[in-house]
Amino acid sequence: MTPRKACFPAAVLVVLLAMVSPGSGHAVTATLPASADNTLFEDNASYSGGASPSLYVGSIASGSPRRALLRFDLSGIPPGSVVTAVTVSLTVTKAARRAAEDDPGRLHRLTAAWGEGASSTIGGAGDVATPQDATWRHRFYGNPPGVARVEWNTPGGDFVATPSAERNLGLGGPYVFTSTPPLVADVQAWVNNPAGNHGWILFGSEGTEYTARQLDSREGGTGASRPTLTVEYTLGASPVDENDIPLPGWALCLLGAGLAASLAKRGRSTS
Repeated sequence: MTPRKACFPAAVLVVLLAMVSPGSGHAVTATLPASADNTLFEDNASYSGGASPSLYVGSIASGSPRRALLRFDLSGIPPGSVVTAVTVSLTVTKAARRAAEDDPGRLHRLTAAWGEGASSTIGGAGDVATPQDATWRHRFYGNPPGVARVEWNTPGGDFVATPSAERNLGLGGPYVFTSTPPLVADVQAWVNNPAGNHGWILFGSEGTEYTARQLDSREGGTGASRPTLTVEYTLGASPVDENDIPLPGWALCLLGAGLAASLAKRGRSTS
């Protein structure tokens, strides 16, 4: 029995498959600004800095620490995507007099939701917290007014003890936390479960006086100096609609024949 010939050339079939196959495996890079940030002030447990142009980390003259909160909106990354690399970029604009080039900075994954209100401070002392603000003691200072305040389980923030990334914070300029498996795992978990995205808490050098840093917040500086998350990921397979009906072989043949005829006609017209 003579084998049945394909109804259209293999090259045409490749083109058709490329047209109808989902874009899985396609690499994408997303650069995202912070969607919320804030500073916790240990010596002023009802103070905050939700709308401040700066974030603060490290210890001030009294040895009291500051910690910064950062969250990024990942809703633009399609569900099913596979995260392959993550970096976090920050800019130090000022350092206290005992700060050193090798003072550590650490990002820890937060395990509870927190707020960003309208409090604003130009210096590292903080401002009186407003409703929705996070403070050293509270995840939400008032949510909304008249509703009981929501406290952290542990003052200073609820976070995973092991840092997701570490690097030295120098005396000024841009600094990048390079990709690590824990950073990638954090973002992958948040893409898979957006409700669990509470962001990170940033630590500076604590326990030594005059080691505090000031950094540009999402409200301060310029676009390039504000907190930025860069995510590299590949697209997962497109979900199949249960109402989709696969094309039968004869329909693919018709499509292939039509495409082949169109290509042939185009070739004759340009020859």
